[in-house]
Amino acid sequence: MASLVCLLLTLSFALAPSAAHGQSALGNSGEADISPEISAETVGVLAAPISRGEVLSRAASWTGVPYSQSDYHPTPYGEFRQDCSGFVSMTWGLPGRPADPNGGTNTVGLAGMSSLIAKDELRPGDALIDTEGDSNTRHVALFESWANPERTRYWAYEQAGPTGNLGAEHRIIEYPYDGGSTQFKPYRYNNIVEDGGGLHHRVRSAGGAWTPFGSLGMPSATQVASAAAPSKEVHTLAVSGGQVHHRVRNALGVWGPWGLVGNPGSASAVTAATDDGGNLQVAAILNGQPHHRIRYAGTGAWSAWGGVGAAGSFTAVAGAIDTAGKVFHLTAVFNGQVHHRVRNALGVWGPWGLVGNPGSASAVTAATDDGGNLQVAAILNGQPHHRIRYAGTGAWSAWGGVGAAGSFTAVAGAIDTAGKVFHLTAVFNGQIHHRIRNADSTWTPWARAGNPGTALAIGATVDPDRALHLVATY
Repeated sequence: MASLVCLLLTLSFALAPSAAHGQSALGNSGEADISPEISAETVGVLAAPISRGEVLSRAASWTGVPYSQSDYHPTPYGEFRQDCSGFVSMTWGLPGRPADPNGGTNTVGLAGMSSLIAKDELRPGDALIDTEGDSNTRHVALFESWANPERTRYWAYEQAGPTGNLGAEHRIIEYPYDGGSTQFKPYRYNNIVEDGGGLHHRVRSAGGAWTPFGSLGMPSATQVASAAAPSKEVHTLAVSGGQVHHRVRNALGVWGPWGLVGNPGSASAVTAATDDGGNLQVAAILNGQPHHRIRYAGTGAWSAWGGVGAAGSFTAVAGAIDTAGKVFHLTAVFNGQVHHRVRNALGVWGPWGLVGNPGSASAVTAATDDGGNLQVAAILNGQPHHRIRYAGTGAWSAWGGVGAAGSFTAVAGAIDTAGKVFHLTAVFNGQIHHRIRNADSTWTPWARAGNPGTALAIGATVDPDRALHLVATY
């Protein structure tokens, strides 16, 4: 489609290079006159296997990046070209600069390290690629999930022009691509792997002993959240296939079945917290915007979804309840910045306020202590940072770094109000780690939580017995 163009770098195995600079209908220049310095074979060797969940997590993290055929966007994985194929190169785990001077391969290269599949085989993290046409029309879109039962429309991520357009766009596309173009074919990256055993759960007792991980199913979950109720029930929520799912562990430790929450749009993130009556408040990003609903403890009935967003592209949410003040704190990342708003005891929402993070935020978590203070941790420029919003005044402490050597990709916080400690759990270098902020504000060292696979997403909560419940996808 001429209105959605991407840069095509000339690979050693690709078609003959062209230095022509035609103009599309929207004014984008054509193929850049670049001689690549890395072959597709070398790219394939450098790239490690990557899970579907990690592909989608990376796609959702690429927000507010202007489309460009010549600029490069810094990420924790390298610098990538700000066009469609540079974006998908990043999501698939291919090398960026400096390993690949071109900041990712092109659409022909992506197809060359992938296999053609049937339409009905499409799964999250696959792609629709147009390798035909000319340099003004070739394009790639990253498949997320089907948008209707007939499989004529699908949710996708794409970095599309014109120059300066902010991506990555998360939208519904007509199959195979808008306008009925038959040049788009479904492909599966040869190094993509399944998400493995799905969701897992383990418990850390108040004394510090961990139980083994136990499987909760939901093999294609990409985001998770957990919330403990005063009744000692533990709620777990998961995003899978664009839908929010819910499951409860009762006070005896027995898990009920998964149930579909029924969100009216494609979900990309979820958070949850319980109030002193055991009602579960859930917030999820649906079609790029946060929505909120409540599951009532007495009946298990759900309220309707209500939009609580703002202008911008939301990528992460974190909910926490101040049971004393009976307010729900919603912290979110949109346009790379951390924002915060409050739902009071009457159900009225206050305005969004900028928390003011000193770096690009990619993940956030939050929890309240017994004094109503809100403790927030966010990944800023690939490292976790922590700050506190004080209940009495609403004033914020300064950000403080709480990281370690490594690339952080997920974070989950929970407060043991009886012990007055903040549990911070994080994924870095694919492994889950845990540390504690004590009542005297000192931090314990990071310690591995021992996941046997590459972790993608985590959620955490503390129950009335002061046990930390950890849910994770790996």
